[in-house]
Amino acid sequence: MAHIAADTTPRPAHPLGYLTSENRDTWAKVRQELVAAGNAESLAAVDHAAFNLVLDGQVVGQDPELCYRTFLYGDGGNRWFDKSFSLILSADGIAALNFEHSWGDGVAVMRYFNEVSEDVEKHCFVGPDSPPAPLDPSKHVKILEWRVPDSVAAAVEAARRSYEAATSALAVHVLEAPCVSKRLCKHHRVSPDAVAQLGLQVAYRMLYGGTAATYESCSTSAFKHGRTETVRPATLQTKAFSEAVCEGDTRDVAKLKALVNECSKVHNQLTKEAAMGPCCFL
Repeated sequence: MAHIAADTTPRPAHPLGYLTSENRDTWAKVRQELVAAGNAESLAAVDHAAFNLVLDGQVVGQDPELCYRTFLYGDGGNRWFDKSFSLILSADGIAALNFEHSWGDGVAVMRYFNEVSEDVEKHCFVGPDSPPAPLDPSKHVKILEWRVPDSVAAAVEAARRSYEAATSALAVHVLEAPCVSKRLCKHHRVSPDAVAQLGLQVAYRMLYGGTAATYESCSTSAFKHGRTETVRPATLQTKAFSEAVCEGDTRDVAKLKALVNECSKVHNQLTKEAAMGPCCFL
């Protein structure tokens, strides 16, 4: 890794990673052009890799907004979004995971990585003071060579523009409220997830003055081949609470508490129904 980090090879003029963020049909067509141009071996090397390790040059520090920009999407030129998962390391040693969704869901993937993380922390095989292995990195590290015809270069630039337009339209602002915790929610016998979803509903109403259809993923891994089901957190109950907070009298604590309890009750029922898989899609 030190050998790779110290490499001075300039960034390619047309980073192919942007293509993996494209529309699937568009990327499939451009991929065939890459194969035809003599890049089948390099593509096979990427395809056969177990995962993608991203050594990102960004220093994220403790800035939560910089973290989400770096790890949620980052520099599309040094990502390969088709890979099963990408382990991303910032320049200051912060690690994150970004994975392609078709093969797995968050519950299973995060359990796997949490167990790996726990094992690494308990059994430190290497550390900052570990001596380097007695090998020549240049014999084990290969820079992939790419032949990029003009049509592919144009496709990369189009993908870059689309990527930058999409990511620049995403705004996330972090508000940390330590006083609102999982423990507090359980103390008051309301669902922490329901409270979190309720916060999103209130925020949306404050910004846009209304309610929008909202998606929350619910794992159905209790069933063989189970993936996910959809929970719809936007309900008449969350609408009533949002209206009370945004347009009503927030001094009526008893009323607000009753509304929160009702939101939690309905949300728990929706989550239970989603997890148990009674829905049938024709």
